[in-house]
Amino acid sequence: MITTVRDNKSLNEAILFLERKQESDLYLLREHFEFTKEQLNPINIIKEQFNDAISSPNIKGKVVKGAVGLLSGFLAKKFMIGSGAGVVGKIAGTALQSGVTGLILKNVPNNMGTIKDDGISLLQKGLNKLKIK
Repeated sequence: MITTVRDNKSLNEAILFLERKQESDLYLLREHFEFTKEQLNPINIIKEQFNDAISSPNIKGKVVKGAVGLLSGFLAKKFMIGSGAGVVGKIAGTALQSGVTGLILKNVPNNMGTIKDDGISLLQKGLNKLKIK
């Protein structure tokens, strides 16, 4: 930028420089405004929070833990009671399913490692509870 104006030519150059700077600043301001407007859009805020929650390893561990518990309870009910049980058998099967699911949820750690290691650990814990070695 020209700091001292000595004649009309340098004055015109300074004016032209300031006009270009003003155009550039206005363009940057508009771009920043559009970016900010997009970031503050409620849909984008919700999407970002949801993605953060999904990508959290703690949430993944809890979901896997819940799925393992429910699946274990369901399989225990099917293997022990079967599908052709009467009313009492169905009630007992539901109680068994709830018990196994609760037992699994209490004994599986939240910080899940690899699926193979967790499966082996879970199987060993289940067999130890049943006194099978």
